[in-house]
Amino acid sequence: LQAWVEFLQAYGLAPPDIGRLLVACPELFAHASIYEAGRTLLFFKNLGYQDCHITGRILPYYPHLLGQQLERDICPVLSHLSGMGCSPRDIRLLVWEYPRIFGRDFRRHIRKFQYLGLYGLPPIGGQQQRRQQQQQQQQQQQ
Repeated sequence: LQAWVEFLQAYGLAPPDIGRLLVACPELFAHASIYEAGRTLLFFKNLGYQDCHITGRILPYYPHLLGQQLERDICPVLSHLSGMGCSPRDIRLLVWEYPRIFGRDFRRHIRKFQYLGLYGLPPIGGQQQRRQQQQQQQQQQQ
């Protein structure tokens, strides 16, 4: 526990904030890796977030993200979003507004955003329609 407290203090969290994290997400301190937590923090920084954004919004509301692994939990979601045509800017906005996207049921959330036409995601069925249109165009050219 002491190593976690030192890690979070070094990152800029105040002791009361660390206490709230401990109460909100005790499994983080018991089972997660500080190394993976550091990688996750670097991931958010690489998306363009500043430390004050991470400590002020992401960590207080979604502390379980520190317990996730990049390769297993975060990168597949990003790959899926990119594959659907979501731009880096839209991904950054989505992560800021809905960090819960990195949950196990991310595809369900993505479908909701598609239905609403948010974050640059194509509407449900839009990808199939585009493929059919492309196939028809190819057939007409032949």
